[in-house]
Amino acid sequence: MRPRRNETLPGCFGRGVEIGPQARTAQNAGIGELAARNPSQAAARLATENYEFRMLAAESVEGRPAYLNEVVPKRQDKYLFRGRTWVDAEDYALARVEGQPAKNPSFWTRSVHFVQQYRKNRFFWFPSSTDSVTEARIFGTTRVSIRYFDYMPCSDAARGVGSSSSIEVSYVTY
Repeated sequence: MRPRRNETLPGCFGRGVEIGPQARTAQNAGIGELAARNPSQAAARLATENYEFRMLAAESVEGRPAYLNEVVPKRQDKYLFRGRTWVDAEDYALARVEGQPAKNPSFWTRSVHFVQQYRKNRFFWFPSSTDSVTEARIFGTTRVSIRYFDYMPCSDAARGVGSSSSIEVSYVTY
């Protein structure tokens, strides 16, 4: 089932939408537990056992200093990616990830390009947007945009304090 254009889905801190394994960060709590439950997550972690990193430059991402790195996978795997990361210079958290899968995920897929952006909210970094463009061999080009906003602890959302975090999904086929 396709989401309606600009559909807003409820969620809250610690639950709700899960980002793809190619963008996992070391700051995520319970990474060992997640890896134990799903071995493909450990095999796709953004770490030196899966990738070679090369620092390219120092840049700014949303007004914060960041390190731009080239990321090259050590093996061809549909859960790994080839591209660039921007790491916040103060917190060493991912601020942006851009690239394409290291291995084409399907015969029907000609190419995929994605951009995932993160934003700091108080002490924690959260995904703020995910955009991807997929070119399929038969069906043409599809663009998916996801915006994450209004993050707050689940306990506050359950008590009715403020609003729970939300997600806006746009799905467009050309």
